[in-house]
Amino acid sequence: MILLTIRSMPPEITVVELSGRLALGNSLREAEDKIKILIGAGSKKVIVDLSKIELTDSAGIGMLMMCHSTAATADAAMRVAGANERVLSVLRMTRVDKIFSLFESTEAAAAGF
Repeated sequence: MILLTIRSMPPEITVVELSGRLALGNSLREAEDKIKILIGAGSKKVIVDLSKIELTDSAGIGMLMMCHSTAATADAAMRVAGANERVLSVLRMTRVDKIFSLFESTEAAAAGF
Protein backbone atom coordinates (compact mmCIF):
# COMPACT_ATOMS: atom_id res chain seq x y z
CA MET A 1 0.00 0.00 0.00
CA ILE A 2 1.20 3.48 -0.88
CA LEU A 3 0.53 6.52 1.28
CA LEU A 4 0.64 9.89 -0.43
CA THR A 5 1.18 13.30 1.15
CA ILE A 6 1.15 16.54 -0.79
CA ARG A 7 2.86 19.72 0.36
CA SER A 8 4.13 22.93 -1.16
CA MET A 9 7.53 24.53 -0.96
CA PRO A 10 8.73 27.81 -2.41
CA PRO A 11 8.84 28.86 -5.16
CA GLU A 12 5.57 27.25 -6.28
CA ILE A 13 6.82 23.65 -6.06
CA THR A 14 4.48 20.76 -5.30
CA VAL A 15 6.08 17.91 -3.36
CA VAL A 16 4.39 14.52 -3.53
CA GLU A 17 5.75 12.33 -0.75
CA LEU A 18 5.14 8.63 -1.26
CA SER A 19 5.64 5.97 1.39
CA GLY A 20 5.36 2.19 1.38
CA ARG A 21 6.03 0.02 -1.66
CA LEU A 22 5.87 1.38 -5.18
CA ALA A 23 4.45 -1.86 -6.55
CA LEU A 24 1.58 -3.23 -8.60
CA GLY A 25 -1.81 -2.65 -7.01
CA ASN A 26 -4.75 -0.31 -6.66
CA SER A 27 -2.88 2.15 -4.46
CA LEU A 28 -0.25 2.58 -7.20
CA ARG A 29 -2.95 3.54 -9.68
CA GLU A 30 -4.50 5.94 -7.15
CA ALA A 31 -1.11 7.59 -6.55
CA GLU A 32 -0.58 7.96 -10.31
CA ASP A 33 -4.04 9.47 -10.73
CA LYS A 34 -3.45 11.99 -7.93
CA ILE A 35 -0.12 13.10 -9.40
CA LYS A 36 -1.66 13.47 -12.85
CA ILE A 37 -4.55 15.50 -11.37
CA LEU A 38 -2.04 17.85 -9.68
CA ILE A 39 -0.24 18.37 -12.98
CA GLY A 40 -3.53 18.84 -14.84
CA ALA A 41 -4.61 21.41 -12.25
CA GLY A 42 -1.58 23.55 -13.05
CA SER A 43 1.34 22.35 -10.92
CA LYS A 44 4.33 23.16 -13.13
CA LYS A 45 7.10 22.06 -10.75
CA VAL A 46 6.58 18.65 -9.16
CA ILE A 47 8.97 16.70 -6.98
CA VAL A 48 8.12 13.07 -6.26
CA ASP A 49 9.78 12.27 -2.93
CA LEU A 50 10.66 8.57 -2.68
CA SER A 51 12.57 8.80 0.61
CA LYS A 52 9.93 6.66 2.36
CA ILE A 53 9.59 4.07 -0.40
CA GLU A 54 10.97 0.67 0.60
CA LEU A 55 11.12 -0.88 -2.87
CA THR A 56 9.75 -0.59 -6.38
CA ASP A 57 8.86 -2.99 -9.15
CA SER A 58 8.28 -2.53 -12.88
CA ALA A 59 4.77 -1.19 -12.24
CA GLY A 60 6.23 1.51 -9.99
CA ILE A 61 8.75 2.43 -12.67
CA GLY A 62 5.90 2.56 -15.19
CA MET A 63 3.90 4.85 -12.91
CA LEU A 64 6.82 7.28 -12.61
CA MET A 65 7.26 7.21 -16.40
CA MET A 66 3.55 7.91 -17.00
CA CYS A 67 3.60 10.84 -14.57
CA HIS A 68 6.74 12.19 -16.21
CA SER A 69 5.07 11.94 -19.62
CA THR A 70 1.98 13.75 -18.31
CA ALA A 71 4.21 16.51 -16.92
CA ALA A 72 6.10 16.90 -20.19
CA THR A 73 2.85 17.10 -22.15
CA ALA A 74 1.56 19.79 -19.76
CA ASP A 75 4.80 21.81 -20.09
CA ALA A 76 5.61 21.01 -16.47
CA ALA A 77 8.74 19.56 -14.88
CA MET A 78 8.86 16.48 -12.66
CA ARG A 79 11.85 15.43 -10.57
CA VAL A 80 12.39 12.41 -8.37
CA ALA A 81 14.14 12.78 -5.02
CA GLY A 82 15.26 10.82 -2.00
CA ALA A 83 15.35 7.27 -3.37
CA ASN A 84 17.22 4.83 -1.12
CA GLU A 85 20.03 2.71 -2.58
CA ARG A 86 17.72 -0.23 -3.31
CA VAL A 87 15.21 1.90 -5.24
CA LEU A 88 17.96 3.97 -6.85
CA SER A 89 19.65 0.85 -8.21
CA VAL A 90 16.37 -0.23 -9.86
CA LEU A 91 15.91 3.26 -11.35
CA ARG A 92 19.44 3.18 -12.74
CA MET A 93 19.21 -0.42 -13.95
CA THR A 94 16.05 0.43 -15.92
CA ARG A 95 17.76 3.59 -17.20
CA VAL A 96 14.97 5.93 -16.14
CA ASP A 97 17.70 8.16 -14.71
CA LYS A 98 18.38 9.07 -18.36
CA ILE A 99 14.77 10.22 -18.79
CA PHE A 100 14.10 12.26 -15.66
CA SER A 101 16.30 13.86 -13.05
CA LEU A 102 17.09 12.06 -9.79
CA PHE A 103 18.15 14.02 -6.70
CA GLU A 104 19.35 13.06 -3.22
CA SER A 105 16.74 15.21 -1.47
CA THR A 106 13.73 17.40 -2.13
CA GLU A 107 15.88 20.42 -1.27
CA ALA A 108 18.43 19.47 -3.95
CA ALA A 109 15.63 18.89 -6.48
CA ALA A 110 14.02 22.24 -5.62
CA ALA A 111 17.32 24.10 -6.00
CA GLY A 112 17.55 22.95 -9.62
CA PHE A 113 14.23 24.47 -10.72
